[in-house]
Amino acid sequence: MKLEFSIYRYNPDVDSAPHMQDYSLEAEEGRDMMLLDALIS
Repeated sequence: MKLEFSIYRYNPDVDSAPHMQDYSLEAEEGRDMMLLDALIS
């Protein structure tokens, strides 16, 4: 199963403005996953 999500990011040391960053992740079908699990992957 393919999961897709967007994260609003901002690092004042390197970014001039906040921006959205897209991520996609392959996950096992039927596996319970929390957002933290996806971010760690």
